[in-house]
Amino acid sequence: MKRILFLALSLVLAISAVPVLAAESAPSAPDHDGYLIALKEPLDPALAEVSGCEAVTDSLYYADSIWNAGTLSLLGEVDYWTTNDILTTQDSYEGYETGFWNLQSVGASAAWRHTDAPGNRDRLGDGVTVAVVDSGVMADHPDLTNTHILDYVSLSDQSDGVDDYHGTFVTGLLAAEVNNGIGVDGIVPNVNILPICITWGGGKTDVKTAVAGIDKAVELGADVITFSIGGTNDNEALRQACQRAADRGIILVTCAGNYTAGRVKSATNYMYPAAYDCVVTVSACARDGDGVVFASDYSYFNDGVTVSAPGTDITSLYLDGSTATRTGTSFAAPIVTAMAVMAKQADRGIDTDGFIELLKSSSTDLGDPGFDPYYGNGYVNIPAFLTALNQKTRNVSPQPPAPAPGEYADVPASAWFYDSVCWASEQGLMNGTGEETFSPNAPVSRAMVVTILWRLEGSPVSNAPLTFRDVPGQTWYTEAVRWAAASHIVEGYSPDHFGPNDSLTREQLAAILYRYAGAPDLIGMAPSNPLDHFMDGKAVSSWARSGAAWAVGTGLLTGKDGSRLDPGGSASRAQTAAILMRFCQGADASGK
Repeated sequence: MKRILFLALSLVLAISAVPVLAAESAPSAPDHDGYLIALKEPLDPALAEVSGCEAVTDSLYYADSIWNAGTLSLLGEVDYWTTNDILTTQDSYEGYETGFWNLQSVGASAAWRHTDAPGNRDRLGDGVTVAVVDSGVMADHPDLTNTHILDYVSLSDQSDGVDDYHGTFVTGLLAAEVNNGIGVDGIVPNVNILPICITWGGGKTDVKTAVAGIDKAVELGADVITFSIGGTNDNEALRQACQRAADRGIILVTCAGNYTAGRVKSATNYMYPAAYDCVVTVSACARDGDGVVFASDYSYFNDGVTVSAPGTDITSLYLDGSTATRTGTSFAAPIVTAMAVMAKQADRGIDTDGFIELLKSSSTDLGDPGFDPYYGNGYVNIPAFLTALNQKTRNVSPQPPAPAPGEYADVPASAWFYDSVCWASEQGLMNGTGEETFSPNAPVSRAMVVTILWRLEGSPVSNAPLTFRDVPGQTWYTEAVRWAAASHIVEGYSPDHFGPNDSLTREQLAAILYRYAGAPDLIGMAPSNPLDHFMDGKAVSSWARSGAAWAVGTGLLTGKDGSRLDPGGSASRAQTAAILMRFCQGADASGK
């Protein structure tokens, strides 16, 4: 009890030093709701329940009181704690006026006209998934009838997945049908929209729900996340969620933020997650005669701004089935989100840093020469962006040339994975990630492991139909996925969703190899279930149990630290190379 009181007192003293959150709400509104505590290792669910705390994601827990936070800290080692800050959408009401100056200003029609060599439209978002982590999407809006909207996820109390208009408005800017005579024109109308509702009460949310929304977007295979929500407190839980998405190659686009009445405007003020280096941040501009000018009446400006885009008097879709015109940095961000979609359609391997470099090289420099806190690296220019994107992808190889085996700077001869990496390179199954790097600890994607098995099989040609909408017709992994699906070696999350860029888990790798091996009979393989030897053996998913038992029993899959199987953990490139070598060379029950 003394420790609980001591920890509680420590938290009270620390909270007194936390800056007050000035969210987009009335000044009297609370700045946070409870606390978020990250433990270094996840707790058993029963122990978490004893503490009175709610699991948010992985090792992050929500405590509604300082006392519960103290109790939780007795049950596990604390990594960090933070307040559960209030966040809000960044918009303002401007009436029902029409006009599409924003699309004309950035040259959006260039995306609709762009074609590949055979003459197909190839920058409309086909096969790319954008998670709209927002207030939900009105999927039956007349101008979204032909838009591919995936099943919604509601992480707030909205049973129908829609809190207010905001997410629908953002979606219209992205994916409304083009030239159908109603509503507005979306910049990338063929994109897949994944609606994740995280708000309640008209655009209000908190960090724990936002973190869960971003993590859910990662889990469901989003290529791009648009997140026009923010608060004025730097929050470690929110930063780490954004970083997790970036580490998976997902481009997260957010708005710079709107000033509320009475808040002093300064380049030293920041909104979050807009200020984080791992996101793309967009400030807002308004019309100025035939040109544009920074929207100084409401847009944040600081050294965290990446680029600027139209945000004032923007027309898009509304919940009454028609359109509305509104203002806010929330509505500048979707234009840049659409550009991220174009980049992902052209090159699935492009990450946040690569995308930012494209924006820097193609945006129109306004304000002071070079970077400035208002326009960032410039005002976005879609025709120039597409030219830069074409130049970047024209000579891009999906797999960098590998050096001779054994010459990777990050694969020392003393490493446990040295022999298997050399073997995988010699067989042409796995190449390096750079001229002298293999990245042994980086995760393997679902697309990559399918491609490896396809190469191992001799790159067979399959004429089977490909139903996955997130696997474009021409990528380095398209034919591999087609073959693997037709051969029943892999399954998607759904008939039209494969998640090619998702990190492969250890149990997924075991299940895929099991199917590739012809699903051998497990009878007589071992006197007992091999999974029972691991403390987390029961955590293996039901669909993967046969494959995992086979992989463990034949020595393909070994445990971590002798007692953990870690079925849901990512399979690293080094682990995958080792398992492949064992599989191809034949492994005995000892795993050697």
